[in-house]
Amino acid sequence: MPRSPEPARRALVSAAERLFAEGGVGATSISAITRAAGQRNKSAVAFHFGNKEGLIRAVLNKHQRRVDLRRMELLDSGAGFVEALVIPLAERLDDPDGGGSYLRIQAEMLATNGPVADTTRPGVDRLLAMPELPDNPDLASLLVSVVFHGLSDFETRVPDFTHERRVEFTSLLMTAISRMLEV
Repeated sequence: MPRSPEPARRALVSAAERLFAEGGVGATSISAITRAAGQRNKSAVAFHFGNKEGLIRAVLNKHQRRVDLRRMELLDSGAGFVEALVIPLAERLDDPDGGGSYLRIQAEMLATNGPVADTTRPGVDRLLAMPELPDNPDLASLLVSVVFHGLSDFETRVPDFTHERRVEFTSLLMTAISRMLEV
């Protein structure tokens, strides 16, 4: 009976997530990820994901589904736009399975130009398509960037935060976003 490819895929995604967040997406090599994942086959990333961009997409998709579901849940329950924009991303900080890494990777990818940056577009494009965002594309892009960079900075600057401290920061971030929308 053939072995399931899932354990190797999960190990690669987990190693990539950690290494991308620690050293940057561009600076992290496929061979470093393969080693960190305990894979002996040097072609493991190509076999499971096609290439580095496919692996980046897998790392981001791991969290994006949860973010999208939570956003829809908030909107369905009557939450406002700012809450639906910020809370699902802020809650990633409470996820011990790479949530903070996800935010750092997304923040880096938003600040990066080039073909690898396109792998972040589905999640970001869904945010930018929210009808409540301002018609001004520069302001809409700035709001999304502030959320990712703010949460990423908080996670890096306050590594031992408590849930209460995260909720406090989330409230501060939502206030800042609300004020930006008043412009």
